[in-house]
Amino acid sequence: MINRKRSDLLKYNYKSDYRRNHNLNNRRFFSEYVYFPILNTKSNDSILYNSSNNLNFKARLKIPILKSPSHFGHATSRVNRVYNEDKLSAAVLHLPLNIYNKNITNIIHSNHLHDIKEQALRVFNFNIFDGHGGIQTANYLSKNLSKTIESFPINNLNESYLKDLISLYIKKIGGSYWKRFYNKLDLFYKKNFDKNLNQYDDLNLRLPLAFLTLDLQLFEVTKNYVNNKNNLNNPNHNDNEINNTTTINEQNLESSGSTSTSVFIYNLNPNDNKIYFEENTVSKLIISHIGDTKAIICDKYGSARPLTSNHHPSSPVEATRLSTFSSSFFTDSFGEERFLNYANTRAFGDFVAKSKGISAEPDILSFIIGDSKLIKEKNNYINQTVGKIGGDESFLILCSDGVTNHVTDQEIVDLVMSTANRGMKRGSPQFCAEEIVKFVEAVGGDDNATCLVIKLNGWGKWPLVDRTGNLREERLKDGPRRR
Repeated sequence: MINRKRSDLLKYNYKSDYRRNHNLNNRRFFSEYVYFPILNTKSNDSILYNSSNNLNFKARLKIPILKSPSHFGHATSRVNRVYNEDKLSAAVLHLPLNIYNKNITNIIHSNHLHDIKEQALRVFNFNIFDGHGGIQTANYLSKNLSKTIESFPINNLNESYLKDLISLYIKKIGGSYWKRFYNKLDLFYKKNFDKNLNQYDDLNLRLPLAFLTLDLQLFEVTKNYVNNKNNLNNPNHNDNEINNTTTINEQNLESSGSTSTSVFIYNLNPNDNKIYFEENTVSKLIISHIGDTKAIICDKYGSARPLTSNHHPSSPVEATRLSTFSSSFFTDSFGEERFLNYANTRAFGDFVAKSKGISAEPDILSFIIGDSKLIKEKNNYINQTVGKIGGDESFLILCSDGVTNHVTDQEIVDLVMSTANRGMKRGSPQFCAEEIVKFVEAVGGDDNATCLVIKLNGWGKWPLVDRTGNLREERLKDGPRRR
């Protein structure tokens, strides 16, 4: 670990350290574009990629992720709210191979961590944020979460850094929750370290450390802005970003918060240039989840499979985690359980209740997705697929609770499939995402609605069955009467 004082953790320039350790001074920090190598051919008419090993890496197609409607769709609406507090982002990250992987343990023994720079994983990252109490936190996360994850130094993926970080939580935020968290750090670290063994990525360690670090940095930014000071000398996280997002009320900053669901997808063969949605690929899907945004995957049978669980006071896991503050649980006049007047027990921001346990500790889930034939060749892969059915997933959905509160998981999946079946012009993931948001508006949605549709390699191979078609038609007829 880098030798520095605890008070310097928040001021530490992760970006420059990552560049220095990985010799990346000539490369962009992270990219919102996908680069496709162009095939070297004698014919000028051929612009194929990934169909041969003879690739020209100097000539590349540059395609923005957010403007790739045939592979990634996104739509958002404020519905009947005054402001839209939902945000989304997408990026391509370049992460070092996991230093704890048994295949590269020789790097650890030789202490040449910089050797990993030549073997970076290209990881596709998609994020959805559902803000509450103001848009500031969600806006900040959409600009900084991907950067923080990629730039987090591999030197800090250890228990010593985690202890220093939680010590800062105790000092700056206080509360008995973080003291108890500190006493259980060994179990927390070991659980995530064991999951990290023999994986190509280090995300099981990187994600919780990066999330907790970013949340504490956001606390400093918020405090400095509210106090009209600028004592945080971190060029990557300054109060100007919060200042630029203040559109509602400056007093909302301390009560502003956001839930988050992030997905990370990469090819399990680091030397293969193919992307996760192409045929004959097997990929790793990792989900990092906080709050009540949701990830849903459509399997090869056209069935919706939820991948995340809400962090609500009604959750037994959350009730156990916050058992010390059991007197703070109550049921409001609408019959919904609350914790300190909050609907979510985990979130970024919400610093008024941060000392009581509303933390940014993510749930991390991982799956194998992709070509079923290739997955069958690896017996241990089948048990790691969604539902253990062997791959060929069709698409992945990320959506805010403004969608899932009014539309069931199967309705969302069926709406995508029925829309895609219309053909190329109306069958893109982009058009599908827009149709989902429009449907929520039509059936009487009352919250911001955001939806991301991520194409997987089983796109279009689903059975031609619309399980909820009649139900959706009836709901559309009843929609105007509900209003």
